[in-house]
Amino acid sequence: MMRMRMLCFVVPAACAVVLSSFSSSEKSPAGFIDLSRAHIVSPGGPVLDKACQMLQEEIRSRTGVQLERAAADHENPALVVGTLLSFPEGPPFGLPDRQSILAGSVPLPEKQESYALWVDLPAHRPPRLYVLGRDPRGALFGAGRLLRLLEMSPGAIRLPSSTRLSSSPAKAIRGHQLGFRATANSYDAWTLAQFEQYIRDLVVFGANSIELIPPPAPGRKTPLMPADPWEMNRQLSRLVSSYGLDVWIWLPVQTALSDHPETQARANQEAERQAALFRASPVIDHLSIPGGDPGDNSPDRLLPWLDANTRANLLALHPNARIWVSNQGFDESENGFFFRALRLHHLHGAVHGPWTQVNPAEERRRLPKEIPVRLYPDISHNIRCQYPVPGWDRAFAHTLGREGCNPRPAAQADIYRLYADSSDGFITYSDGVHDDLNKFVWTALGWDARLPADEIVREYAKYFFGPRAAEASAEGLLALERNWQGPLNHHSGIEKTRALWQDLEAQNPALQDNWRFLMYLQRALYDAFLQRKLEHETRLESRAREILQAARGNSLEPAIHRALEILADAAPPAEIGRRAARIDELGGRLWKLIGFQLDVARYGAPGRERGAILDFLQRPLNDRPWLEAALGEISAAGDPPKQRAWLRRLLEWENPGPGGFYDDLGNAGREPHLVRPRPWQEDPGFLESPQDEFTRGWEEAGGKALPARLSWLDQAQTLYQTPLRMRYTDLDPAAAYTLRALYRGRFQSQMSLWAGPGLELQEKKPVPAEAGPGSALFPGAAEYDIPRQAITDGTLQLEWRRRQGRGCQVAEVWLIRSPGKN
Repeated sequence: MMRMRMLCFVVPAACAVVLSSFSSSEKSPAGFIDLSRAHIVSPGGPVLDKACQMLQEEIRSRTGVQLERAAADHENPALVVGTLLSFPEGPPFGLPDRQSILAGSVPLPEKQESYALWVDLPAHRPPRLYVLGRDPRGALFGAGRLLRLLEMSPGAIRLPSSTRLSSSPAKAIRGHQLGFRATANSYDAWTLAQFEQYIRDLVVFGANSIELIPPPAPGRKTPLMPADPWEMNRQLSRLVSSYGLDVWIWLPVQTALSDHPETQARANQEAERQAALFRASPVIDHLSIPGGDPGDNSPDRLLPWLDANTRANLLALHPNARIWVSNQGFDESENGFFFRALRLHHLHGAVHGPWTQVNPAEERRRLPKEIPVRLYPDISHNIRCQYPVPGWDRAFAHTLGREGCNPRPAAQADIYRLYADSSDGFITYSDGVHDDLNKFVWTALGWDARLPADEIVREYAKYFFGPRAAEASAEGLLALERNWQGPLNHHSGIEKTRALWQDLEAQNPALQDNWRFLMYLQRALYDAFLQRKLEHETRLESRAREILQAARGNSLEPAIHRALEILADAAPPAEIGRRAARIDELGGRLWKLIGFQLDVARYGAPGRERGAILDFLQRPLNDRPWLEAALGEISAAGDPPKQRAWLRRLLEWENPGPGGFYDDLGNAGREPHLVRPRPWQEDPGFLESPQDEFTRGWEEAGGKALPARLSWLDQAQTLYQTPLRMRYTDLDPAAAYTLRALYRGRFQSQMSLWAGPGLELQEKKPVPAEAGPGSALFPGAAEYDIPRQAITDGTLQLEWRRRQGRGCQVAEVWLIRSPGKN
């Protein structure tokens, strides 16, 4: 039976008017109040009861002390939880009247969800601690703030007696998508109790919305799921609402809409399925309808259909629900229609998500002011996504991949702040817990965008890992983000980060069942394992190439045989092997604790792209697969002259010749001529600048899977209408130049190449595949003659433009110089 041990979060008092507050590193001159014998006093109500229950259960899990709900008395301290209007005139539960409460309170902001929290020390009576909300949600978030402030240890609960603060949130929507579906790498293995603990953790941090992803119909349970997803989503809807949170439903329209009778029949069936979902859902506050990803309907068909079908069916059962629509995948003309027509079709708001062709600031500017905008940021993925890791080393990209554990507090804070003024809030996209810290960074900033990222990390570490491990684990989390900055080979911080997390493990045995701690420990070990493995395999490839370069005589067979032997010696040194075993062992423990699916065969990961990092532990980090295949074919050719020609082609693949230049586009350290017009901090979604894109590890050729060079598995990429540019300087104007380009990438776009205004370059016949053994192992590349007028003052500027497809992708570029005049 899987267990899920979770703690609540600690978060700073965001947007707070703090009259007197406490830091764990300071001593309050007024001392502390002891709450270990306190009674929880509350007038009650659905959300207030949840707040009291949350306080009781979270305090008990940390201290072993059970605080009872009772009337206040003159013998015990009171923890009073309520709202401004929930205390009637007179002394309920033995409390003073409302005016007496307010007379001793701190200012309570008028904004919804605000709270005030203060200690009252009446003469000759036990102390009283007030958690007063502007509304029930405010009291709930005030209770969460109290949990973050309390000093708790076994048998002891205390709070600085000088505590007096008030707080209100900056954003109206602060939520996360938790989809109980087969594509999740953890959620789909959870019970309702596990979901409740995680949702409660988010509540303590200040989240007020949860977005669910119900299935199209009942009966689609997978072996990992503890319940039918239809029924689980019904229960989750009820659970989320019981905390007073907004219930969002993510509901794509996947039927093609048209006037064709057959299509209309399918659309009617989709409307009936939606109506069945609305009838089955206890609570729906908001619907989020993606315009794309998935979905492939133009807005001129989608918006009227939603107005006539979805809206009518929804409001008949949930009259206060609202419908929001995203413009994901819409082109410029479709966006123009969307921005004009959203209001006309009685739809409430716009959602900005992945594959939106304008940034949030532009979307906000072009929409009517009365239309709210909700962000749908992808905080979950590392590559092939909305906000990829900039300059990521290819070894990480091909192993940790899209859903490796990815604490990115500084980067997420930068993204949030860049677009904070462009929306009314957010519900993040997530398909698992690997992005756990990112969720809390967004939630904390949704309460107060001024909070420094490292402060949020320290609060997170203190509450999850305890005060003893707080500082070191906070530094460890920040270090994990730094591990991904710069090339992996010889990165000086990787081993330090590993040692830090292993020291924490040795010094804090109580964290052995803390899934968050184990997840970050595994990431630190994985990074260090990859670095050692990369160094080892790089040395092997270098030795093999040296032997091939030195081959002499009529026969190349001895050199080829020896090179293949060296490449096959991929068994890592013992230390690397031990690290791999530990990483695998931690994967098993994470599966048992939270159903974390880190490989496909044993733990049921939903595909190798979705968090199956254990499946890639032994993936070659060098060009071994390609070299072995190519050398095998060279050896089989038998003809020595042909063998020599092919071997020379293999060894000199990247060589542009004297006076030439080579760029391995997509490899951050080897693309010096790539033009980046905007820094990452201004364009984290790479809508106006190129990014490094990574494809998976195999190329398809003639129906046969063949290994590819690493240089073909990453590309420089631009999106939509943004051109991809390269710039060369210090060229010889008297020389002739040829450009060779190898095109790879999942977009398979049609592009044109320009060398200046009015200078579109025409592709010559591709370099023939006969230059090597087989078109897959030595594929042809496009070649272009560079006109003399394109090189002015020794400078050449190239520009690829999209003709058709999602954007431009180029894997390798050679600029080859030959003597003479054009």
